[in-house]
Amino acid sequence: MAPHAIGEGDVRRNSLFKAAGLGRCATALGVAVAWLSAMLTTVSAGPLSRPEAQMRGTISPVIARPDLAIPAVRGGWQPRIERSAPAEPAISYLPAARETCLPESLRRVLERVAARFGPVVVSSTHRDRSHNARVGGASHSLHLDCRAVDFRVVGGDKGLWQFLKSQPDIGGLKRYAFGFYHIDDGPRRSW
Repeated sequence: MAPHAIGEGDVRRNSLFKAAGLGRCATALGVAVAWLSAMLTTVSAGPLSRPEAQMRGTISPVIARPDLAIPAVRGGWQPRIERSAPAEPAISYLPAARETCLPESLRRVLERVAARFGPVVVSSTHRDRSHNARVGGASHSLHLDCRAVDFRVVGGDKGLWQFLKSQPDIGGLKRYAFGFYHIDDGPRRSW
């Protein structure tokens, strides 16, 4: 029997195989595995477009990509995926952002943000005077002394502003466009 043409379901399934194998974010991997599990329990020996074939509950060993073939299984399918890459860190720093100079109080705030809202990407910590001037930073910016952090939350920031306002370790607080936030350990203020 010749394999059927690659359909939209095949493309999604193949993408999820790759995502599961290369997945670095535990949340994304969990979603991919759940969707893949549901998808594979409905695939049958026929093309994905045949409704009666989708309802049989078996998995066909004949698919458009033989290198991704899965043996036929009756009943439920339980994924067994071993990740070779470590999980995505809760806080990651862009190359220009130095982690080592940050005060412990700001590191603790970032850890609390990551624990509550998801992965945090830090875009700026210490800036030298020329870089600070290029990005339009204040001449007395706490970034010059590595006492300020600009960051964003990967999974969304609903409720983050109120959370940050409640943190006693934060002095300065500002929300920039596109979900970026500034926090520092200076006097309490917002602008």
